[in-house]
Amino acid sequence: MEFNSETVAPWSGKTEDVIVFSILAAILAISSTLLHLLYPSVQDHQDVTPQALRQSLVALSNAAEEIVMHEEIMGTRPNLDTLIEMKLSPFSENEFDNMTKLHWQQDTHCLIAETIDLIPAYQIKLHFSAKDPGTSPEISWRVANDNSPFSIENCQQTHNSNWQRIGKSQPDAKDAHKH
Repeated sequence: MEFNSETVAPWSGKTEDVIVFSILAAILAISSTLLHLLYPSVQDHQDVTPQALRQSLVALSNAAEEIVMHEEIMGTRPNLDTLIEMKLSPFSENEFDNMTKLHWQQDTHCLIAETIDLIPAYQIKLHFSAKDPGTSPEISWRVANDNSPFSIENCQQTHNSNWQRIGKSQPDAKDAHKH
């Protein structure tokens, strides 16, 4: 029996380096192209919240967190009079605040206010879900006009009423992995 043997010369290492580098470059090029095509760049959205309302909306957002904490600890949601007694901004006037003046009304699950010292007048609201008490409250604002009178009935209204929602355009960070 005869055996044929063939001597194979080992690669010098330069050829392997070129192949590995080429494959890595191709993978990076394909992945960046796919990322660019599948996830277009985010459009630059301008903030439309009026400058005069920003401080009041931030204070309302902070107050919403305190109201939720109060509700968890005490078992009841504080009413408007309690919020004023607690001197919780923006419900009560504070001599150190430089916020716009607000006139408040309360419904069962909603607080609504209208600016007193701004032209045009604005309305802001803090709405708690009656169906799902565990959800975060919704903060909204709109320009007040003849079609949107300041009343408790408008507090529950969310559809076709020009309310601009604040803070919930993005999913919660803890729920981001679900999407």
